[in-house]
Amino acid sequence: MMKTKKIFWVLSGVLFVGLGAFIGLRFLWHGSVTRNCIYTENAISVPKQLVDKKNILTKSAYVAIGYDDKFSCLNNLKNINREIISSEDIDNGIGIGRDYYEERGLKIQELKTDISFSILKIIAVTKHGISTMDSGSGPIYYLILKDNNNVLYKIATVSLGANNKDRFLGVVSSDISNNLREVRLLSPFNFKEKNDKKKEKHLEYSEVENF
Repeated sequence: MMKTKKIFWVLSGVLFVGLGAFIGLRFLWHGSVTRNCIYTENAISVPKQLVDKKNILTKSAYVAIGYDDKFSCLNNLKNINREIISSEDIDNGIGIGRDYYEERGLKIQELKTDISFSILKIIAVTKHGISTMDSGSGPIYYLILKDNNNVLYKIATVSLGANNKDRFLGVVSSDISNNLREVRLLSPFNFKEKNDKKKEKHLEYSEVENF
């Protein structure tokens, strides 16, 4: 009887330690015990200055086509299979390069400048767990764009071009022609992260000089 109790407590202890290790490792990797994804996403409103505006490409860019596995656990981004990429990232060897996308099974195509978009919404993506040690937690803000054929694209605000010469996505009033003199080029500096009264993060838009 005593031997049976001893075995029971030993097995219980092993099970308890194993369960604790599993929970600890799961929290370390995912940043959560219950979540199966290292990312979370949050849809936020489009700044009022960009509502009902048209977005155009002021120079050639590229689009990575295909479903990105790293976002397969996110309800919004998993369904968007086109990501706009600057020509500097692909052609000039300045950015992450064509291989970064093709190694993830994405196809790179040129995006013509005769296409126009509207900003449908903004998705904030936050990273969790141990993988934030090398890249940070974010959030990274993605503009979700819809073209005139109702096709959806995404582009991170950090990819809009920090330098004047690298900027390629402009905003213009939807009731005027694509006159480049009327276009305000978008950059990461247009967007500032703020906390509202509920301490929830959102983006504010402000104009910056193009030149």
